[in-house]
Amino acid sequence: MLSNSRGRRLVNALWRGVIVACAVAAICPQILAQSYFDQIDYTKLKSRLGAGTPIGSGGTISQVEAATSSMAIPPNAYNIDTTLGEFTPATDPLGAQTAVSDLTGTNTAASPHATFTVAVNYFGNSSSIAPGANNVAIYEANNWLSN
Repeated sequence: MLSNSRGRRLVNALWRGVIVACAVAAICPQILAQSYFDQIDYTKLKSRLGAGTPIGSGGTISQVEAATSSMAIPPNAYNIDTTLGEFTPATDPLGAQTAVSDLTGTNTAASPHATFTVAVNYFGNSSSIAPGANNVAIYEANNWLSN
């Protein structure tokens, strides 16, 4: 049997664990319910700056992407599909097509991850914080690391 003080410490530790678990459960839904823009305070910035909010235009941005497996379809792909509506003049705030320069130069095939997971959220016209970033340099990760 546990000594009286040892038993109280165990019960207190269990109660602290329950309280922490309840606090986490109460906070997590609020965090998960926030949009990406809210989580990084972009919504606040945009409400403060209004039409003066920077859109990422005027320079070149880079994306470094691991190539898909040689067994994937398409194999060894790391590029972006710029025919997607997110990168066309019709949805661009400046009316410009996104121009991608493959600075590795070994594959022109578009990777679904590079396009839908990274590029759309990084510089897509309707769902990113840099919709005016229209000049993109893309690198295959191993090439970028070794050069």
